Amino acid sequence: MLLLAIETSTSRSSVALASSEGVLAAAELGRDRRHGEFVSPAIAELLHHAGCGITDLTHVAGGTGPGLYTGLRVGLVTAATIAATHDLPCVAIPGPDAIAHRVRHSGRRIAVALDARRREVYLGEYEPGPDGARRTGELAVGTPEEVAAALAEDLRPLLLVGDGAGPVAEHLERFAAEADVALDLHRGGPDTAQPTAADLALLAVAAVQDGRTGGSEVLRPVYLRDADARIGWDQRGRLHGGAAAE
Repeated sequence: MLLLAIETSTSRSSVALASSEGVLAAAELGRDRRHGEFVSPAIAELLHHAGCGITDLTHVAGGTGPGLYTGLRVGLVTAATIAATHDLPCVAIPGPDAIAHRVRHSGRRIAVALDARRREVYLGEYEPGPDGARRTGELAVGTPEEVAAALAEDLRPLLLVGDGAGPVAEHLERFAAEADVALDLHRGGPDTAQPTAADLALLAVAAVQDGRTGGSEVLRPVYLRDADARIGWDQRGRLHGGAAAE
């Protein structure tokens, strides 16, 4: 197995090569919105250093977001083009799932809060387990206060990660103080701020081994806002999630 993973849903761009033995090589670029300039040359460089060519690839994985429109399109179009051209099976991995996988051994329930711009954050909630972090509901979007209110419904120990975690943590701490309840909250560090292709590759390899692959059509971006896909709120104000764009 030689799997290529591409993750461009945030301001960071990254690509990785992986086999059944793990990640073989990875490259990242932290400069904002330079996905188009980075991805294709980075793939060529990784393949060169791995001593193989694009025809040696057996699978392709793409990060489906949620995230920035242009970045998502760059990564997913590149992944889908390679897959379609070489008739390769594909795996689609949401960015929050990749981050949650990185902290799966925390022993706490996990919340991934990613900066969605427009004073909002994307949210994914997870339960750690022996097989990794299991998402407990749909990915969602809301203001930091709305996301904190949703998380405050469960006062079990929480690990909060992602580059949108700061404002959410502030509201959670305020809610706890106002309710005079104990809050067992841990914050992730900079290494858990955004998903990377290396994280994505590890999840994708597991998906391939379990037979969970599809054609290039599975590489569809996930949008969660009104401008991208319809979302809603129930009577309690609980976050609702979105779906992949058709």
